[in-house]
Amino acid sequence: MIKVYNPECVYSIFPDFDKRFKLKPCHLLYVLYVDDIPVSCLAIAKEGKKYIKIHGAFTPVRFRKKGFFTALLEEICLTYSGYCIKADCLCDSIGVFLKCGFQFIRKKYCNNYTLYQTAKEPKYGKTEN
Repeated sequence: MIKVYNPECVYSIFPDFDKRFKLKPCHLLYVLYVDDIPVSCLAIAKEGKKYIKIHGAFTPVRFRKKGFFTALLEEICLTYSGYCIKADCLCDSIGVFLKCGFQFIRKKYCNNYTLYQTAKEPKYGKTEN
């Protein structure tokens, strides 16, 4: 199940959320729950009528490498399939973004990349909640 929150809730849900991501009140925080446990999240903001940007994503260490973030990202891609989706990501998660159909725009600096997915259906089908 996916729930949407105001970004101020992130530290009550994920106390160890990466503080490098500066979330703002205009962002929407999507949280994936499995058996009522929050396992992954990402924050987005609409930028214009046809663009959204992923501003931060986080999966606690004990839930990584289990496909939770991929499932959440796929659901976001389906929800916003008519939008161009832009994401700045660290090299740790770049493989997930590429797997979900994102492409490189540019390398910003050392370990940070900007990717995008055009307004089309994602590579994989709708995920089960």
